[in-house]
Amino acid sequence: FKACPLLGRSLCQSICETYQNAQLLELSLQDMTKFTEQDFELLLASPKAWKHLKSLRLCRIGCLNDSIVERFIELTASTLEGLDVSDNHHLTDAVLASLRLHGASRLQSLNLSGLKGLTATGLEAFFTRVDDEAPIVLKSLNLAKCDYEAVTDRVLELVTSAHNHQTGLVSLNVQGSKLA
Repeated sequence: FKACPLLGRSLCQSICETYQNAQLLELSLQDMTKFTEQDFELLLASPKAWKHLKSLRLCRIGCLNDSIVERFIELTASTLEGLDVSDNHHLTDAVLASLRLHGASRLQSLNLSGLKGLTATGLEAFFTRVDDEAPIVLKSLNLAKCDYEAVTDRVLELVTSAHNHQTGLVSLNVQGSKLA
């Protein structure tokens, strides 16, 4: 759903009721000006609706915060393959920590474009391999328009070191960083 000012609580209730026992594979909400934190709370109160979700897109939503994204990640970590939280200026490194903590092992695509709250330290921690953990291996990573100082040579070194010719990174966007 994109930019419809009429969508809000009723949409959330409908999604929860409809997908309580069905398989919702993709949710895309963009420019949802009427959405509130309470609407997201309503969505998140139905964990069964999210157990098969493969793609989550929450873009340009004014009320979206780290806590809401973290809860979606907790509920979808075992199935989520694509996450797009682009242009949500209130999001921070906490989103990366949550992805790391909940082991989003199936994640193939991550779009963090426009997240000004990300730091080089947070990105380095996210992509740094820790002991027995498998490295974060993505096919697509978008870090365009993040904070100018966030995407560094070290971050890119960590991103690319986890990949080999069989599990290669197909798409990397760092437009607007000090590297671009």
